[in-house]
Amino acid sequence: MGKDKKPIFFDDIEWGNQETDSVSHKDMLEINWNMKRSIAQRKSFKKTQRKLYHMGTYTLRSPGNDLLDFYDSIMLRQDPTAKSYCAIPPSIIHYVRFTYKYPEWIFNKSNNYGRLAYLRDMLKNYYVTDEHTYFGAVYSSYMKWLKDEPHKAWTFETYKDLTAYAKKEFGITLRQSINVGGIMNTRSLDKDNIIAEGMTWRGKGAGWSVVCNIADDYAHKDLILPLEKYSHKELFTPDLDTILKSRIGVRYLKG
Repeated sequence: MGKDKKPIFFDDIEWGNQETDSVSHKDMLEINWNMKRSIAQRKSFKKTQRKLYHMGTYTLRSPGNDLLDFYDSIMLRQDPTAKSYCAIPPSIIHYVRFTYKYPEWIFNKSNNYGRLAYLRDMLKNYYVTDEHTYFGAVYSSYMKWLKDEPHKAWTFETYKDLTAYAKKEFGITLRQSINVGGIMNTRSLDKDNIIAEGMTWRGKGAGWSVVCNIADDYAHKDLILPLEKYSHKELFTPDLDTILKSRIGVRYLKG
């Protein structure tokens, strides 16, 4: 170096030796920088995804007696061989458990015809069996989550936020059944219906449901599977005189 030339110095900011408001020594480490970049990319992707595949909002609902039609419709999507399936729909179970006024004569033991026999005959269009234990379960055990009060609701921007809230506040894990926004290519759109409702039948979250409130501009709105309305069957009203006469007839035929 010549005598007349001065050494070239770089200040601390240029060398990265001084922390600034935007970049720190810690941020300059490759692992931290890549992590921050990945987080930024994920946030950017979520914004792009919601812009291109805007679905709407998601509502978490606790069990309630104002959702009985919904429960019946969701039951129609159940596999009849599944443990959570019941031949008696939720609204009817709620009816015989909370609303129906049973005649006093079924509580008279001398008639040898109690509540379970009454339910067996009342619900024979739904299920036929002489096993009284089945109707005992219908009356007291099946779908214990059914309530005789309205549901409560919480709405979220994303399904992930909803499930996180349900886990933190109520300690329940919700089943992933809604696929709104999860279908991103033409191939899957051709073969799959979009499900906008979800229901948990068993476990701690039993009776809780989730619905996606579909946005008007959702691109695949016409492919959403609609809820099927449950076709209810006639309920019978057992009559004591008829029951007693039928017993006499049976005894007569047996001699």
